[in-house]
Amino acid sequence: MAGEPPKSQSWWQTLPGILTAVAAIITASTGLIVALNNVGAFSSESKPDSPTPTVVLSAAAPATPATSTVTGVDAMEQKLNAANIQLSTGGPEEREKVRGYFDSPQAPYYLLAVSCLQILENQQLKKTGYLDMIDKHYSMLVGEGNYVSADGKLHLERVKEAMVLAQRDYHSDQARTVEEIVESR
Repeated sequence: MAGEPPKSQSWWQTLPGILTAVAAIITASTGLIVALNNVGAFSSESKPDSPTPTVVLSAAAPATPATSTVTGVDAMEQKLNAANIQLSTGGPEEREKVRGYFDSPQAPYYLLAVSCLQILENQQLKKTGYLDMIDKHYSMLVGEGNYVSADGKLHLERVKEAMVLAQRDYHSDQARTVEEIVESR
């Protein structure tokens, strides 16, 4: 009827909304805690220098190693996208799976992404590259047990080869060098 007040929803109808809100709060809090922990907010002692390079991930900064904090998977993905590298050849589920591999600055996928950005500097791939394809070829070139060297880095020459092989594999390209698959941004 026109004059009656609207019926209130039962708590069963609002439970999904409440759960979503709680999940969002927990996720945001966890992200904040991890970020603060990474910058040393919870430690009174100074952190030793990491043997692996970390990258300042801002939209304007070139992909060069620096001793700063990692700003997250989203920022890394933006830097990769600017270099014309996507995380995965698959759909959203595969992309999320690859995003899960970026759990620390020492994670092999993170190191692979940093290495690709170091190689490209202010350039980008002419044709879209895929980090999962680069990983596949890099793994085959160095072997699983040799993915990361003893000093905590990747073999840059092998990463270059893997980038070329991934382009050849995915795009049926005939390129033989990195210079053939890149262009200025």
